[in-house]
Amino acid sequence: MAFTRAEKGLMVMAPHPKVKNARNSAGGLLHDAIKSAIQLQQHFNETLQQWRNGTWPVNYTTERPASATLSLRQYTAARWRDKLVIRRSAPGFFDGAPDEKRTRISYGIHLHTILARITYRDDVAASLEKMVFEGLITEQEKGEVFGQLQQLLEHPIVGPWFEPGWEVRTEVPILLPGGEENRIDRLLLKGRQAVVIDFKTGSPAKADQRQVVAYMDVLRQMNFSEVKGYLLYISTGEVVPVPPGRPKVSRQRDASQLGLDF
Repeated sequence: MAFTRAEKGLMVMAPHPKVKNARNSAGGLLHDAIKSAIQLQQHFNETLQQWRNGTWPVNYTTERPASATLSLRQYTAARWRDKLVIRRSAPGFFDGAPDEKRTRISYGIHLHTILARITYRDDVAASLEKMVFEGLITEQEKGEVFGQLQQLLEHPIVGPWFEPGWEVRTEVPILLPGGEENRIDRLLLKGRQAVVIDFKTGSPAKADQRQVVAYMDVLRQMNFSEVKGYLLYISTGEVVPVPPGRPKVSRQRDASQLGLDF
């Protein structure tokens, strides 16, 4: 085995066999192989009883050059107060019931994470186990997150979003008019139908609907004829259908149209 593992060189020392053509030991077998093979005999020194082929490489040491020093003639600097903004309070940290509120926010984030990961309802168990393995949640939190997730999936509007029948895309990058890039949390596709779903962990705001309307407009420009949009507020389970904005349907697609990165 050792003869097949050498990379740069191999040195073998073995006792000279007492009996000619002896093969009952590794040394005897090696000696007999050298003596009986013409190609090996030419490298064998009878006087020294030494077989040698090739040259042993010599390692030369080189002196490392002294590290050159670099002197800075100019050093650009600026006042850190002009470049750094410091917030002296954490939003929500000093509220009346901080522990309860932070726990609620934490579970909302966990739910948002798993909703963005699963394709269908059957993926829930495996996704929760993966989150535990990644250290995102504990075994104790897994049961709580599973219970809250089941409540969301029992919602008559939310449940069908996670049933087979749709082509599902999650965390879809989208380029909005004006060059802003964002991500659709969940996009359902079927033929020329499209359903945009945005998950929110905070309180409802007018900007939430404007964001979904912008997504819907881009999908219409991509020739999806039936486009719907929804907001799901995870902390309350509230589902808000988003009314469409002004339709912007293109009859033909051209190179200037916006697109989604799947």
